Amino acid sequence: MGVALCCEQETEGVNAVGIGEGYRPDYESAPHVIVHGVAGAGTAEDRDGMSARFGREDTRRGELFEGFAGNAIWRWLASRPDEVHLFHDLRGFGTVEGGGFGPMSIGRANIDHLVLTGDQWLMIDSKGTAAGVLCCEPGEKARGMLVRPDGSCVAQPWMDSLNGYSAGALLFRLLPGLTGFPVWLVSAQTNTDHPSLCRSRCISKAGRIINLVELAADDLECVFPSGRPPADPGLVAVLDRYVSAPVSAV
Repeated sequence: MGVALCCEQETEGVNAVGIGEGYRPDYESAPHVIVHGVAGAGTAEDRDGMSARFGREDTRRGELFEGFAGNAIWRWLASRPDEVHLFHDLRGFGTVEGGGFGPMSIGRANIDHLVLTGDQWLMIDSKGTAAGVLCCEPGEKARGMLVRPDGSCVAQPWMDSLNGYSAGALLFRLLPGLTGFPVWLVSAQTNTDHPSLCRSRCISKAGRIINLVELAADDLECVFPSGRPPADPGLVAVLDRYVSAPVSAV
């Protein structure tokens, strides 16, 4: 399945944990990409609770897109030569300290996808947005929105939040000595080129919003170049404690 398909096509034919049936990566074809967990597994297990908080339609869409985003991330990493660890759906952190920083918690929040190497991590939050243009309203608050092809606007609260940076601060405690970078990954049919995006709160501290097409085109090479050293097995073991479901669960 090509990454340029619209989100509605991307989410056809999915199984219980949000992975497209028939489109699951052939992990053996790229043994240098070591996968931990199942994308969207935690959301699938707590679908009723998530629906109560965010609405059934948004929860289901997010769950499905997490699976396709996870597959797209794997395809991108499989095209690179370096050994990497790809974690899906990390949760249950509680209070964390380390790396010379004091204790902190991100509550019930999870991390959708995390790429780990020996000197850097990449945290990817998948957002199942629809077709349209992401932008920010004019004015001081610059709230995020999606402008649909018909001209209607849909608020994007995640663009107004610093939660991604809170999760990043937690990772600096879990993975001391490594640098990191947050990314928000959206649907292929969501345009991320609007100049007002630089005013979005979620990327105000050097984060980045890209879509599936840009990911496939190696758009992250500038912030996460290939040729990274292998990850420390001890740090891999630390993250494994927070994986919500093993790959074999699919």
